[in-house]
Amino acid sequence: MGAFVDACVVLDKLTTKVILGEAKIESLSKYKDSALDKREEAKSVVAVFEKVMLLFNNMGEEAQDILRSKLETLVSYGLQVVFQEKYQFKMNTRILRGQVSMEFTVIKDGIETDVMFSHGGGIAVVVAFILQFVVLAILKGVVAPVLVMDEALAQLSENYRERMALFIRELVDKTDIQIIFVTHQLVYCDVADKSFQFQIKNGETVVTESAKFDNCLRTHGGELNGETVVCEV
Repeated sequence: MGAFVDACVVLDKLTTKVILGEAKIESLSKYKDSALDKREEAKSVVAVFEKVMLLFNNMGEEAQDILRSKLETLVSYGLQVVFQEKYQFKMNTRILRGQVSMEFTVIKDGIETDVMFSHGGGIAVVVAFILQFVVLAILKGVVAPVLVMDEALAQLSENYRERMALFIRELVDKTDIQIIFVTHQLVYCDVADKSFQFQIKNGETVVTESAKFDNCLRTHGGELNGETVVCEV
């Protein structure tokens, strides 16, 4: 009987180790997924910064100064609206081998930090979004005034999403630029003119229009899991 009890104790310990091991593996997997998401986010943000630098390199010095001033003012305003903090956005330029090089920074409480290393729940993605929007507004007569965003603000902390959504609505109303927003976060659909939910059912894509979509907001607590929403603002 004693040997049986001892065997049960050993088995119990082994089972515990296996469960803990599986939990650790799952935790590491989630961490890896999060790191990959942030890496993709960083790539997207850097791509926006590169486009802005390319635009500057095709402008004269006077035009650069005007554009820089507009971008700094509008991005600063957006950061203050979304984060409710006295952020100031700066574009520090220098000429390297005849080309404009830029450093994008934010200033808070007198401390200047590179946007990519700033804390605050998603400053980099908000800056990148506003830069894209403002540049598109400037080029509205040259390119189609439509901005397609695919999970562009996924890394923005939940605390700031409602204010971000309202800020997006404000930008659209003032510029007549259309945004097609692909997201799992329904808060952005609250400010949209039209919303569509995409689901895979029996191997087919089912699209639900906004009239039948409102209940999802209450049912899912503001975020869909495994489903995609397209909002047209």
